[in-house]
Amino acid sequence: MFPDNQKPDSHKIPAREALVVAIVSVVVTGLLFYLKYPPRLPYADEFEYLGYAFGIHKFGVFGQVSSDTTLAPGASMFFPPLYPHFLAALMAADQTFAATTSCVLINIGGGADGAITTSGCDPRYGLAIPVQVLIAGLVPFFIWATARRLSGSTSIAVIAALLALAARSYVYYANHFLTEALTLPLAAALGWAMVAAWQDRTSRAVVVSAVCFGLLVLTRAGWSYAALVIIPIFLWMGVMSWRACGARAFLPAIFFVMATTAILSPWIIRNAVLFDTPALTGGYGAKALMHRLPYNRMTNDEWKAAFVYWLPDFGDSLAARIFPKEQYQRLDFGYPNGFYTSERLAFAAEVEVKRGGQDIFDYLIEQEIMGNLGKHIMVTLAMVWRGMFAAKYLGLIGWIFFLPLFIFALHRRWAALIVLALPPLFMLGLNAFVSVSIPRYNLPLIPVLAFSIAYVMVNAVSRLRRKYDRVRAP
Repeated sequence: MFPDNQKPDSHKIPAREALVVAIVSVVVTGLLFYLKYPPRLPYADEFEYLGYAFGIHKFGVFGQVSSDTTLAPGASMFFPPLYPHFLAALMAADQTFAATTSCVLINIGGGADGAITTSGCDPRYGLAIPVQVLIAGLVPFFIWATARRLSGSTSIAVIAALLALAARSYVYYANHFLTEALTLPLAAALGWAMVAAWQDRTSRAVVVSAVCFGLLVLTRAGWSYAALVIIPIFLWMGVMSWRACGARAFLPAIFFVMATTAILSPWIIRNAVLFDTPALTGGYGAKALMHRLPYNRMTNDEWKAAFVYWLPDFGDSLAARIFPKEQYQRLDFGYPNGFYTSERLAFAAEVEVKRGGQDIFDYLIEQEIMGNLGKHIMVTLAMVWRGMFAAKYLGLIGWIFFLPLFIFALHRRWAALIVLALPPLFMLGLNAFVSVSIPRYNLPLIPVLAFSIAYVMVNAVSRLRRKYDRVRAP
């Protein structure tokens, strides 16, 4: 079963079938959520998104409200706008969510970074969590639809969707006020739309891809760099269609750029007017690098231990059996003298002294990355390892199936699978290069990993069955 040899009509999914699968996906996701995840109070980064959302809701200002919820915030461009505005819309629709958010912000407790606590508030969020669960329920549907297009097989599509549900990552983050509530559905929808655009060569699929991509960038600005692989994909589509279509073959790339620009331009213009900075965000890149670059101080022994310690779930206990404690303990987020804690603070103090009057982002790029590029790339390899195991065991097993399948796709020019895989693979490398690259950042890999497991398993079983039938034949 090699999908590129399918007839064009085999890519089409009947509307009734798609609707039934979408409903089942949402219902099953909802059941999993309410059986597994009780209400909880926000934690760490969630306070920032809630603070921005409350600023929009109460004051009409895109800025972070702190513990004094009566004080209007100043305008900001630190975060991209979509998720805070999404939360603000939910607050406007249900005052229960707004009241709980106000209580949470007022009662933020002190503590180390990543360990801020809240007390005195009931975790009652009105419509907010059910809406996030509803959106999360669309992710297995998009995985099913993508797998169905790639393989033409209902069995492969269902297994891929079930694997994604079993991983529970989408369900888990529906219970959090983090950008993953929108990033994961949008990334899954983008993968489906790009596969559809490649297979169908329609302007509609290209525009849907651009809409998904634009909204994804307005949720996580780092995804804007994925344009470096997405635009070449559409350009290559034009090259492949040049003989048949002439100059019109490049219309998909033009449509993609135009639609994406139309979506992003209002926010960029807003930042240019208010801050004289025509950019998606301001200050976030430097903050990410300030967290990432202390890891460049790891020793060779720590670098080796990282490939064991950062295995999912069991890596820390396995490292404890293999290495002396001092070889891996600084890799621990919670270790007081670790790279994420005291080493980061020491690095920040050192940067303040060394950079003088130079812009901090420029200094970090020029001196700490380009001036130490060899070490930075070596540590990036370890950070790729850290981030690649999205959804723990699904990631670990998924890569075992994905890597040979991807090599096979390159060899056989299975373009649709390559199109699906390239954006999240690019983001895996980028996250490792500029951030602490925790697996949460790379959950958009789940669709391609789940598909790889399902595709290889179903085809392996099919071959074994045919071989068994031939042996039994008289």
